[in-house]
Amino acid sequence: MIPCGFWVSTKKVAKLLKINKKVWVGENLIMYVIVVYVPVDHVSNVVTAMLESGAGEVGNYRACAFQQKGIGQFQPMPGADPFIGTVGELEVLEEVRLEMVCTAANIRVALQAMMAAHPYEEVAYHVLEAKTLADFSD
Repeated sequence: MIPCGFWVSTKKVAKLLKINKKVWVGENLIMYVIVVYVPVDHVSNVVTAMLESGAGEVGNYRACAFQQKGIGQFQPMPGADPFIGTVGELEVLEEVRLEMVCTAANIRVALQAMMAAHPYEEVAYHVLEAKTLADFSD
């Protein structure tokens, strides 16, 4: 028997993930938001890889993502092997800020898929814990 307040289910998903476990604590699903900056021409590849790993699911919806174009910059330093730009020179280019939610059970696989599909040597990303109204009691 599963202790009160915890619920676990499994299902088969994309080739990168053998088992998808949705972990609930109390009535709340533990969720994260993955934020990654991607060159415009590679957004589709990164989105597809993340979706196939189980990211981008909210309730009865899948393939959920937010994309916003912006200007990114970086300067490759000696020892870098940049996909875009030249060592020692500042590179300024159009990128997309891509955001996707992901369950705690899928976060590691989603991050691995994101990094494998991303063209940059050093991927600029961060992960935030997501909270909703259900996480705050009266």
